[in-house]
Amino acid sequence: LLFIFLTSILIGCNENKSFDEENNSVSEKSIENLNINKVFNSYNDGINYAIKVKKPILLEFTGYGVVNGRKMENHVFTDSKIKKIMSNDFVFISLCVDDTKELPIEQQIETTYEMNDGSVRKSKITTIGNKWASLQSTIFKTNFQPYYVILDCDENQLIESASYKSHGSINSFKNWLSNGLDKFNNKDVIYKSRVINTNSNKIDVKEKINQTASLISP
Repeated sequence: LLFIFLTSILIGCNENKSFDEENNSVSEKSIENLNINKVFNSYNDGINYAIKVKKPILLEFTGYGVVNGRKMENHVFTDSKIKKIMSNDFVFISLCVDDTKELPIEQQIETTYEMNDGSVRKSKITTIGNKWASLQSTIFKTNFQPYYVILDCDENQLIESASYKSHGSINSFKNWLSNGLDKFNNKDVIYKSRVINTNSNKIDVKEKINQTASLISP
């Protein structure tokens, strides 16, 4: 079912998108009061920019109504050293799972996916937020926010993921970022061979991210 989902979202999507700093379709903004140089709200645009500048990706799944997400922004991201690392050493992609903007009708589909605990869930994708939530559930098999992942330019996951519960302090999040940056600089990819079972299909995580992301337009 997931394979069918991934195939269906490819139809009609542009797989050869390029980053253009002057194009209004590129979604980037500054988080209020943080003064981080670039924050991308489009997965594809962030990945394309990371490839261009040859930097690792800090991927965040959050939401406008995620209280712990605001705690991370107000108490962790405001630290001068963390802000410097996020601005200078990473490409920051922040995806809101409760973004209510509707998708074009041809991109509104229903998908089925399996969680880490083995439970199978169905989800209807009708909004931008649904799309990001589906990306998180499909690739990383979790649905809590905020959730942080460090990827290389080939979209391989470099180290374990992070959350407010596990890395909600300045020191722990800074050490986590530094560890991910070290892995990137040493070309040390620990999740490259990880696969996800989808019925009889085994699809590499990197391939699935690329396939799923083909739906994602600014």
